[in-house]
Amino acid sequence: MALKTWTVETQGNRHEVTLDWGYWGGRRTVSVDGKEVDSSTFPLRWKSTQEFDLDGTPCVVRTKPSTKFSARFLVELEVDGRLIDSSSPRDGWESKKKAA
Repeated sequence: MALKTWTVETQGNRHEVTLDWGYWGGRRTVSVDGKEVDSSTFPLRWKSTQEFDLDGTPCVVRTKPSTKFSARFLVELEVDGRLIDSSSPRDGWESKKKAA
């Protein structure tokens, strides 16, 4: 599992957008300021799109493989059609590890 968090500002309000992604099990949960706004589960499907609004501003989180035959993934956040960030789990994501 991986956890990616962005801090964005819309309409003068600051928000924390979080993607909790179990990429092998296919579960994706998008939260804004700690509240779930979208959730889906598609096992072994690495390409997805989650759409939601922040203060009436359209936002999209996309997950996809970085190349056709790669085990590396990209995640993008768009706010009002503007790309905020595109990164992969190896580029500074937090890994969610279960405590023993």
